[in-house]
Amino acid sequence: MDRPRDAPARSRMLRLARRSAAVLGQVLVLLLVWVGLALLIAAALIRLFWGEITVGQVLLNLVSVETDGGGGALVWVCILGIGVLPLLITAGILLWLRRPGRTRRLRSDPEGAWRSPWLMRTVTTTLAASVVVLGTASFSTAVGIPDYIQAGNSEYDLTDHYVEPKVLDDEHRRNLVLIYLEAGESTLEDEALFEKDGFEPLKEVTGSAEGWQSVEDLRQYDGGGWTMSGLTATQCGIPLSGVTSAASSGALGELRGGDDTYLDGTVCLGDVLKDHGYTSVFLGGANPAFAEKNTFLGSHGYSEVKGLADWRAAGEPSSSFRSDWGLSDQSLMERAEDQLDELHAESEQTGEPFNLSVLTLDTHEPVHVFDYCDVDTQEEATSVLGCSMEQVAGFVEHMEGQGYLKDTAVVIMGDHLKPVNAGDSFQEELVDHPDRSIFNRIWIPGADPDTLRPGVDQLSMYPTILEAAGLTVGDGEAGLGVSAFSAELPEGSAQSLPSEAYTELLNSRSAEFYAEAWSGRSSAE
Repeated sequence: MDRPRDAPARSRMLRLARRSAAVLGQVLVLLLVWVGLALLIAAALIRLFWGEITVGQVLLNLVSVETDGGGGALVWVCILGIGVLPLLITAGILLWLRRPGRTRRLRSDPEGAWRSPWLMRTVTTTLAASVVVLGTASFSTAVGIPDYIQAGNSEYDLTDHYVEPKVLDDEHRRNLVLIYLEAGESTLEDEALFEKDGFEPLKEVTGSAEGWQSVEDLRQYDGGGWTMSGLTATQCGIPLSGVTSAASSGALGELRGGDDTYLDGTVCLGDVLKDHGYTSVFLGGANPAFAEKNTFLGSHGYSEVKGLADWRAAGEPSSSFRSDWGLSDQSLMERAEDQLDELHAESEQTGEPFNLSVLTLDTHEPVHVFDYCDVDTQEEATSVLGCSMEQVAGFVEHMEGQGYLKDTAVVIMGDHLKPVNAGDSFQEELVDHPDRSIFNRIWIPGADPDTLRPGVDQLSMYPTILEAAGLTVGDGEAGLGVSAFSAELPEGSAQSLPSEAYTELLNSRSAEFYAEAWSGRSSAE
């Protein structure tokens, strides 16, 4: 039989256990509230600034954000909104639960002290669970987790269709200028939808009467839609994906550890050009470290990658920069002219060709109006597009005036379609538009305009650019693409697949392919 004096000890232990359980339960509830709020706010910000994105896009960009020239204030909004605000709200809830008045009332009413905590715990637990469920569902949809899971069940794999480009002849190689227009969507030409055709200045100097060509209905590949996806699609011929496969193989850790590799297991435009004697230089207005642009280009044949820090060091005035992203297109194109003059003079001396790649910036959201841009439309973004195209047109006129178009191929194209998120311009006009495509112009010295295969997507621009540079590519294939100069599609190529099968291929997990693509080695090693 228990001794009576043991009863107080058991009572104290029981009260301690109850208090510990109550504290642990409260901590768990607060943790759920914090996680749910963070996911909910993250989903809201993603919807507002980027629309629906992919798991890969989140993983690739999240670890390479830049407050200087890589989003600016937007980065701080995300840090404060996702990281700090949920903590403050959770702390506020904790203080409310621990407020002195409530504690005194519970102590003065023993019966209520028994009922109220359980009632409060039930209510707060239910609310916390609701926040977590809502936040998880919202975030999952915003980053395409259901599609990502479904892709893991696909029977398709990029390994079955990927083709490493084979250059059969470089006798007619020529210099190459490649210009990416930020969010350069051809739909913005439509004067029935917009106040004016913002591309008009560039179209005036790249008309078909002068020998320029274009790919009709150039499509953004399914799953693309941001700058790095556009660069890798048009220079490597594959979708930018497979980050989880890279992580499982250890490649992503190597990439983030500073090994200067990015899709090192693939052969991209800069690699092919370097093998055939080209010097490749990239110019952009933003911080090239954002989204690992410098790592990608530097590990694929580009000897120089110039961006925000270079322009500051070169003495560009503060008026030439926008605080969120970087250098204006006016100043960038002036720098590009100087770089082109230098590369062309060197090429004439050495006999070796060059590749100058440029990425514009003015049309990046949110809209920023530089001093040189006269706003003559109600929607500022329409005028900004026109002003940006004036700078690119001036660069084309410089090439023509210097005689560079006699020995230099030029490919001008948008890096992706115009984003149509809640905070972007033209959302109403574009969000439900049935026929959206990417603006492009191609110049080949001395060539009669060909009929380019219409309706190709960004992946086929990789071999198209190689052939524009004068390289003969086996079967016109590179990556998953087939050159737009090829009228026929090779049997068994990715481009010969039925539409639905091709879409499934692009969205497939392709774990083995991407493990090797990111690591440069077989997943079996």
